[in-house]
Amino acid sequence: MAHPIESSTDEPSPRPRVVVVGPVNMDLFIRGEAPLDREQLNRWVGSPEVDLLVAGSIGYTLQVFARLDDDVVACAAVGSDAFGGHIRQALEAAGVNCERVVNATGETAIGIYMMLFGGFKRPLAIRLPGFEPWPDPPPLFEPGDPVPSLVHSGGLLHFPGMWHRGLAPALGRARAAGAMTSIDPQFPLVDKPAPWLPFADDAIRQSDVLLCDDLEAAMLFKTASLAGQIRSAHAAGSRIVAIKRGPHGVTVSDGRSSVEQPAVAIDPSRIHEAVGAGDAFDAGFLDAMVRGHDPATAARWGTAAASLTLTERGGAAGILDRGHVERQLALVPPARAPEPVG
Repeated sequence: MAHPIESSTDEPSPRPRVVVVGPVNMDLFIRGEAPLDREQLNRWVGSPEVDLLVAGSIGYTLQVFARLDDDVVACAAVGSDAFGGHIRQALEAAGVNCERVVNATGETAIGIYMMLFGGFKRPLAIRLPGFEPWPDPPPLFEPGDPVPSLVHSGGLLHFPGMWHRGLAPALGRARAAGAMTSIDPQFPLVDKPAPWLPFADDAIRQSDVLLCDDLEAAMLFKTASLAGQIRSAHAAGSRIVAIKRGPHGVTVSDGRSSVEQPAVAIDPSRIHEAVGAGDAFDAGFLDAMVRGHDPATAARWGTAAASLTLTERGGAAGILDRGHVERQLALVPPARAPEPVG
């Protein structure tokens, strides 16, 4: 049964083991100012700031889990090119267990963020991976292994070839063994009309926690109503729902009541980019949940983690360690009073 949305003062539980399933890739950031006029742009040669970071639907989430001192295991695939080797080495250096990362034949995916026109997250171009993005079915844990505290999945909707395959049964087995399960399905990389729920309904049904942003929620459930999105998410099988609304904060529901957690106010002049902030929120929120906190307190941890990413590169570089996020909690605004879920 869901816990009511309320503040928690419980002591955190011991270090959790977290298994994360999904795609990893490289993110190429190009930051600067380019002309908006097409003729000028066609003649433009600039010297923008360029960064190449390990990312993907779960790359930042993995790294933030590690910085929160979780025992985190990646379940993904990397390519046979130089980027694949670099991803494995970088994740291991960040404290991520990569024993369940498989080597695949093909080119690693690259997300290219061309932030030359005033945006913090778009435009985006993507080279998709030349292989399936994670092992199917995902090897979450073997007989005799300790049951993970949490199994989290990210990026399912990106890959139609992975829909309705081994992920949902694997989540179901983990849940039956006592693990908390969660999913951030994200969005299709091809044009798909709403509702998106039929593409991921089996995996969502096996997930205790559903995390998505407000645009994704609107398309998942084909409704612009926040209350309607929450009701639909619970009806789809999720015990806890967190709908991320960018600078407007996050709405979290346990099926009985909901709470609105405002975002930390960041001066726009200090924002480096917004890429990965939602992934960091997922890690902060879920870490707090598996350590025994209630959803309202978890929303504060997720908000603190997300806010730290905005002024640094990507979705993990701004987070130094668990204490850094804990200190950031002092800047998280009070949540609005809980409201019944109709």
